[in-house]
Amino acid sequence: MAKVLIVEDSDDLQFIFSWVFKSKGHAVEVISNGKDALRYLEYATPDVLVLDINLPGASGLDIARYARSQDRFERSNLIFVTGNQMYQSSPESELADLFLLKPVDPLMLVTMTDRLLTRQYAQKVV
Repeated sequence: MAKVLIVEDSDDLQFIFSWVFKSKGHAVEVISNGKDALRYLEYATPDVLVLDINLPGASGLDIARYARSQDRFERSNLIFVTGNQMYQSSPESELADLFLLKPVDPLMLVTMTDRLLTRQYAQKVV
């Protein structure tokens, strides 16, 4: 079971993503704006951050930059889930371990996340 932070301003996507991650046994925290997410990350270190890029308060890019600048997030997986295709080819997209364009199949999101976590676990063991 992984600790997953979902930072998404769409109520519908918050519900869907949260439900699917929980149904696969993950612990989930949901935050709807970037500023609150940055405050949360001052004291929490989730295994997975699912980030929309266009958020009120602070962008998903701001959150990713913060996480990548902190050693304690070295093993955290960052996933961008956005409807803005222009970010896919930007250099900042490399902050994430996975970049998905909306609409995203929620089951695929969890499957891809589990693959990242499995790969990460295998690297720890070796």
